[in-house]
Amino acid sequence: MEQFKFEVGFSFLKQDEAIAFEINDAIQDRFSSFIYSRKQEELGGTDGEKAFNEIFYSQTRIVALLYRDGWGETPWTRIEETAIKNRAFDKDWDFLLVINLDNKSSLPKWIPRTYIWLDYQRYKVEGAIAVIEHKIKEKGGATRQETIEDKAERLKRLRIAEKERMTFLKSPESTKSAYKELNYIINRLKELKPKIEDSTTSLHLSTSERPFPPMYEFGYHGLCLCVNNSIPFEEKDGVLKVTIYKKSGTRYFDYKETPIQESILKFDRDLIGNNGWSEFHSGKNFEKSEDLVNKWGKSFLNEISKM
Repeated sequence: MEQFKFEVGFSFLKQDEAIAFEINDAIQDRFSSFIYSRKQEELGGTDGEKAFNEIFYSQTRIVALLYRDGWGETPWTRIEETAIKNRAFDKDWDFLLVINLDNKSSLPKWIPRTYIWLDYQRYKVEGAIAVIEHKIKEKGGATRQETIEDKAERLKRLRIAEKERMTFLKSPESTKSAYKELNYIINRLKELKPKIEDSTTSLHLSTSERPFPPMYEFGYHGLCLCVNNSIPFEEKDGVLKVTIYKKSGTRYFDYKETPIQESILKFDRDLIGNNGWSEFHSGKNFEKSEDLVNKWGKSFLNEISKM
C-alpha cells in the first residue's frame, strides 16, 4: 500500500475556504490533511508550482475538490487542476472526490460523465465529512484514535471561534452586516417573483415594500410571504420576522391577517464566519440567508398548491 504525507488534500476557490476549514476541522484530529492557507509556512521559500504538483499528484491519498464554476481558472487552482488531471490520466480516478457546491455549476469536461460526485446543497458539511472518511478508508487510510491532546486542541479551537463570534456580534460591523443580509433576502425575493409568476395560468404576485424599517412582501389571492424588520425588540437592528399569512375582509370593516407560518429570527454568525439567522429566543437552528429564502419560498409555493 502506498504511503502518503496527507490522507486528504483540499482544493477550492478562495470564497469557499470557510467550507474547507469546517470540513477539515471535523477530521483533522483523525486524518492528516492539507489546506494551503494552513500550510504556508511549510511551502514558504519553495517553488510553489512544483510543491503543489507534488502534493496533489503524489502526496495525498485522496483529493477533496470543492467545486463550483471558476475553479481551475485562478492561478493556484489551475496548478492543482493540472496535477489532478495528470494523476488521473497516469493512474486512475478513484483518488478524487468532487463535492459540487453549487447546483448551477457543471462538472469540468475532463471528468468522466460516469463519475459520481457529492451534491453539497443536499448533503451539506455532514455528508461531505462522511464521504471523505469513507473514501480515505476505502483507499487504505487508517483512522487514528483521538487522543486527549487532540480533544483539548479541538476544544481550544471551538472556544477561540466562539470568542471571535461574540466579539463580532457585539461590534458596529454586526449591525451593518445584519442589514446587508436583510437586503440580500429582499433582493432575492424580488429576483424570485418573476420566476414564480406564470402568465399562462394567471399566477401573478402583488407586492408591497417599505424602505425603512425594511419590509417586503409578495402575495397571491390574499396569501402573502412577508419579511420585515419592524419589531419592537431592543435588538431590532438584528431582528427579522418572516411570515406567511392570509388576508381576509376589507381594511375598513372586517380586515384580518391570519398567520399560517411565522418565525422571529436574530442576526447571527456561525463558528466559521458565515453570517445568517438563528431563532430569536433560543439561538438555535442557524441558517444562512440563501437557505432561509429557499425554505420560505418553497413553503409559500406549498401553500399556493393547496389553494
